[in-house]
Amino acid sequence: MVVFAVSLFVRAKNTLILFRLTQGLTTVSTAHAGESKTKTTKTAKTDKTKIARGKQLLPATQGKDPAAELTAEKKALALEREQLRQEEERLKILKKDIETKLQALKALENKVGKLLKKRDEREEKRLEQLASVFESTPPEQAGPLFSKLDIKTAAAILYRMNGRKAGKIWGFVNADRAVKISEELTRLKEIK
Repeated sequence: MVVFAVSLFVRAKNTLILFRLTQGLTTVSTAHAGESKTKTTKTAKTDKTKIARGKQLLPATQGKDPAAELTAEKKALALEREQLRQEEERLKILKKDIETKLQALKALENKVGKLLKKRDEREEKRLEQLASVFESTPPEQAGPLFSKLDIKTAAAILYRMNGRKAGKIWGFVNADRAVKISEELTRLKEIK
């Protein structure tokens, strides 16, 4: 995108330079052709008006050698092209660097994703084992244990238990804790 914009700028500048050179050559040729001084005077007034407006005129319109000015402009354009080429090279290097870092970031993201998946699998296995232990524990012993567990952990275990066995335990869980665990169970069921 930057290269395209710079290319348009260079083309516009070249067109403006050619236009100004053409004006300068026209002015010189009309003066040599012996046309009326009023026309030359008008061109001079126009040049002064352009200078007064802040536009820079090529020296060719002010009576200097147009070929020398064209050569100077060519050198300036060549220098400008070289600067643009260098900037383009710098941008290519930056782009390549960004692409390399982006690939490294994607690789890191994949690695983290795999580690999180393993962690979730281990957590799921642990919760299923705890659910199995609580299913085999008598309800009068399991209820008070659920009252002491963290609400999220207790809900996750109950979520993985057989419904009948979990229901028997509810009678032995502290009422306040049972309400909070029920709310967390509802949230878990909505998620899954």
